Amino acid sequence: MACLTNIEATDPVPDVRTAAKQAMLAVVAREKVVAVDALPKNIPDFEARKLSKSELMEYENQIDIDQMIHALQDGRAHVKINAARALAVRGDKAARAAAAMGLLMRDSVSAVRREVAVALGKGRCRRYGCGG
Repeated sequence: MACLTNIEATDPVPDVRTAAKQAMLAVVAREKVVAVDALPKNIPDFEARKLSKSELMEYENQIDIDQMIHALQDGRAHVKINAARALAVRGDKAARAAAAMGLLMRDSVSAVRREVAVALGKGRCRRYGCGG
């Protein structure tokens, strides 16, 4: 994406700049479709607002790990936070999501980073009995 952005901004040929912009739009559109289509439909308000851990615990058996991994890639902070909280609710069963969660430790939104750290810490505390 950085390369396409640079080409779109600096190339002296207008057709090349236009092609670079169209390529960027195609990449962004494709990423959004994949993430949005994979979001959970069985948890009310998952996409609408930030859900509490207790709300998500009501749906513990319905939380799909793969859907949550896709939700971690969504552009909206509250959706990423919901996914992190849902994965924390699933505990050790969500271990395969650790890599995707680790990537969010560099997210631009501090609330997302904080929630992911809490979720990762909860899994560690459950496993090692550190009182979390």
